Amino acid sequence: MLSNITLIMISLINLFLVPVIGLKLYLGRHNISFSFTTKCIFFYILILVMNLPLTSILINIVESFLSTTIYVETSRYTVVSLISCVILPFIMEVFEKLLHIEINISLRHSKEYEEKNRKNELNSEEFHEK
Repeated sequence: MLSNITLIMISLINLFLVPVIGLKLYLGRHNISFSFTTKCIFFYILILVMNLPLTSILINIVESFLSTTIYVETSRYTVVSLISCVILPFIMEVFEKLLHIEINISLRHSKEYEEKNRKNELNSEEFHEK
């Protein structure tokens, strides 16, 4: 039986330290510096949230082959979580390539939009003057 302090320590390691490894791999593959920016915090939260279901899927696969039970407070769970954090940046990269969305706004369209707004403003001013 593990003490409460040990359970808390293992839970904190699984929750906060393990996703940092996946974050470091992801940022390294995309040539983004590892710093406390909103982009890094977003990717950390994304990896943290995606790591939990991937870890549970891997645990179910391992449990079906080995017919053992892996509990959250064990080091086996931490190892499976580390493996899923190493796999996760590659899975994210595949999804990024499949679901790539690009938005282009040309300068020409913005000028036309501004001219249209000016005409509408002039028309509304003329209406209010009458």
